[in-house]
Amino acid sequence: MSGPVLPPISTWTESHISDIYTATTTADFNTAFDNFLAENAHITVNGQHMSRDQYKELLLQQKTDELNARMTFNGTVTVPGDQGALVGGSVGVFFTAEITTHIIKISTISASLNVQIVTEKVHEPAGQHLPPIFTDPRRVAVLNEVLLDQPKTGPTPGVTSSSS
Repeated sequence: MSGPVLPPISTWTESHISDIYTATTTADFNTAFDNFLAENAHITVNGQHMSRDQYKELLLQQKTDELNARMTFNGTVTVPGDQGALVGGSVGVFFTAEITTHIIKISTISASLNVQIVTEKVHEPAGQHLPPIFTDPRRVAVLNEVLLDQPKTGPTPGVTSSSS
């Protein structure tokens, strides 16, 4: 019997970034964030070191009052780790997240994200009975991001633009 099939780390990275940005509930966001980032991750954003909690707060600020998000990945580079690209390694992605809020404001986040993915020991909940639920043990241990958040206001109802 074979185990679960793991996606390559490039696919894993894009999927987890999408999960974070498209989550519209606190519970979904927390799950996506925890499944992506290791507890002791080393994080740098725009040259500034920050804690895991500070990075979480930064992401939550970008998503304030989010209605939905549209993700576009513009390129991915993968360097497999010593044990292959399914287990760990380095991934660089360029992406844009266009976030629409409940008050029709659109924020466009453009980022270049470089991560080092490692396999961690995942602790199953106490008292869990058979069959065990597979939890992907991969997490980001090092994250370096260059990020630009460009808030825009959507069109105002009843106002049209004209060009001369």
